[in-house]
Amino acid sequence: VSCIFTLLKTQSKRSKNHQYLSGYLWAMFDDKKGRIVGFEHTKVSNLNGFKVKDGYLQKWSKKGPIGRWTKKWVVVTPDHIFYFDSKEGELDGYLDMNKYEKVDDELKHGGKYTFNITGNTTGMKPFTFDAESEEEKKDWIAKCKECIRYGAKRSLERVSSTKAMRYHMSLYVRIAEAKNLIAADIGNASDPYCVVQLGAQSVRSTTVYKNRNPMWGEEYLIKVHNRGNDFVLADHIVNVTVFDQDVMTNDDILGAVDIPAKLLSNQQPLEQWWPLKPRRRSDFVQGEILYEIEKTPSEIKVKIIEARNLAAKDPNGFSDPFVQVQYNKESKKSSTIKKNLNPVWNYSCSFKNDPAVTELKIVVKDWDLVGSPDFMGQVILNLNSFSNGKKLTKWISLQQKPSKPSKSGDSLKKDLGEVRLKLKYTEQLILPVSNYELLWALVDREGHTVINALGEVSLEKESVANTLVHLFSSKGKQIELLNGLSKQEVVTTPSVGVLFRGNSIATKSIDVFMKLIGMEFLQGVLKNKIREICSQKRSYEVDPNKADKSTNITENQKALVDLVSSVLQLIINSANSTPPDLKRVFHYLQKGVMAKWGKTVEGEEAKYTSVSGFLFLRFWGPAILGPKLFGLVDEIPSPIAGRTLTLISKTIQTLGNLATFGAKEPYMAFMNTFIQQKQTAFKEYIDVCSAMPPPEAKSDLNEVIDVESEFASLHNHLKRDNEKIMALPNPSPAVSKIPAVLAALAQVEGKYRGAS
Repeated sequence: VSCIFTLLKTQSKRSKNHQYLSGYLWAMFDDKKGRIVGFEHTKVSNLNGFKVKDGYLQKWSKKGPIGRWTKKWVVVTPDHIFYFDSKEGELDGYLDMNKYEKVDDELKHGGKYTFNITGNTTGMKPFTFDAESEEEKKDWIAKCKECIRYGAKRSLERVSSTKAMRYHMSLYVRIAEAKNLIAADIGNASDPYCVVQLGAQSVRSTTVYKNRNPMWGEEYLIKVHNRGNDFVLADHIVNVTVFDQDVMTNDDILGAVDIPAKLLSNQQPLEQWWPLKPRRRSDFVQGEILYEIEKTPSEIKVKIIEARNLAAKDPNGFSDPFVQVQYNKESKKSSTIKKNLNPVWNYSCSFKNDPAVTELKIVVKDWDLVGSPDFMGQVILNLNSFSNGKKLTKWISLQQKPSKPSKSGDSLKKDLGEVRLKLKYTEQLILPVSNYELLWALVDREGHTVINALGEVSLEKESVANTLVHLFSSKGKQIELLNGLSKQEVVTTPSVGVLFRGNSIATKSIDVFMKLIGMEFLQGVLKNKIREICSQKRSYEVDPNKADKSTNITENQKALVDLVSSVLQLIINSANSTPPDLKRVFHYLQKGVMAKWGKTVEGEEAKYTSVSGFLFLRFWGPAILGPKLFGLVDEIPSPIAGRTLTLISKTIQTLGNLATFGAKEPYMAFMNTFIQQKQTAFKEYIDVCSAMPPPEAKSDLNEVIDVESEFASLHNHLKRDNEKIMALPNPSPAVSKIPAVLAALAQVEGKYRGAS
């Protein structure tokens, strides 16, 4: 290491035209423009000391009318992926893995062992590769995920190492459903999806085909970039647009609603139905631009550097954006960047300064071969707000054109349907971690009385649970936390029949933890089978009231038993692969249940149902019922496949309750024999999943946790519910200290704000 640093120091003295990038690679550096040009001179041999994996892969390219596969030599390094024409050939391209967040094994473009690498910014082009075997694909995916985690960890370390105060702003979005949408397609149908955006950031739901009353149930988090006081919520609008997806033409807008962001300023959840209003396709705007302006008494210099997250205006899912700068009846235009939603122009222009003209307009448009360019958004700047001689560089959101009044009121009166959303804006002031020592000492106590008190009064138990699980996991104390919370739940629950059936802080925390460390495990067990089921077009309907007249119910019953059996067998066979930390949680949970109810009639059954209440009712069952939410499929299943998954999930969850189907669902009674036959295997499965693993067995935590952010979140929850907590009877000594800790943190925040 010392030799490398000596070499770097020596090289930096010898040449100003090179810069050491990412800790291990040389890249060309343009001193004049101050930016990285690329890795033009990188060879495979340069990477030998840094590679994580290399080998041949097929890479999908959209070049040509239908696209094609080309063979590439791919080298994975800690934070980049490079691909070459051959093992000895020239560099063809690379991926900066700091800009990517997801790797999955979705089959695409006819490939046999394909996997995709998806960006963390709207509009980033995904990369698709095809491996030589299933084993190789899994290894490539694992190595690529390591790169993403490494990049996330490094980014977090860079931020934390500054010892400065941070602001985090985010918008939680749940796109629930829509109803009574208008028909945009033949057959009185539509193929709707929903886009929600705040500023330049946006999220897009999946498409529900041939449905005017779509159920999405999808959750997203829009992260507003850390801009401190530059971001003012009241100045923004949450734009919600429902589209109809089309194949050959631009997607139609079925309706839109603009929600004033100031409605979310109290940082409380807002959930309701929103009536949709008309909006023209040409008026849809998305994204932001980075500009640089320097004003002098004689001249106005403008540089449009880049844009990001622009709206797709063309049928191919891209745009061909260019920018126009308009001042004093003079207009200047940049070059066009083809097929790009994150264009880099670096376009400079200048105007003679006329003090009487104070407005400068920047307009982004989409170039079209035929017809006029499409409007993509604009920014109007008041030059009086710029100081003479001072250069200002700033990101700014693109805005729509001012709306024109409709020539006819009919379109405004037309019922376009409604969309149901749940929104919650959160703004956090995040301190360096050393300032949260008192807060950690407050919650990390035997008995967890502060956590239990917060869980008792909070209306946001899931958010609290998510914060606690991440925070304690970062400290390696997750098992201690979950064991303590489950013990408290057992002690305070009067009847074993209702144990862990409510939305308590213990139940929510275990639920969050299962998903935190068990999601990849779940996907490995079920993904292929669920995708196989979703690809089938046959119906397994067994309800005579829902089946077609031509349906053979008896035949479907037999087929459904076989299908459920195959899914259940996958689950049972996975018992030994259950993440060790989940086994520890269930071991302590089961131990507590048996200590209280073990000698009762219900105790023997509760030994199993207390664990299966999580594994079957909150893990396997929901994943089968909603596979899109658990990453098992990429699109919402068709109505036929969705019904099949519902029948499978019903059976799995009924078995998990050690129950049978009764009068409520008589059409499922034929499954009772199967359920009774599988109870022994079910109990053996629970025994394995709740057996204490050896101490050396560890669970992989695939998520990089921002500890400071989690502390700030916990701080906010305690501030919000402090009065309710202090009103609880008989507060513990730890609970009584909450006001003092909050006061100390408020004082620290005041100092940081004053310093900034």
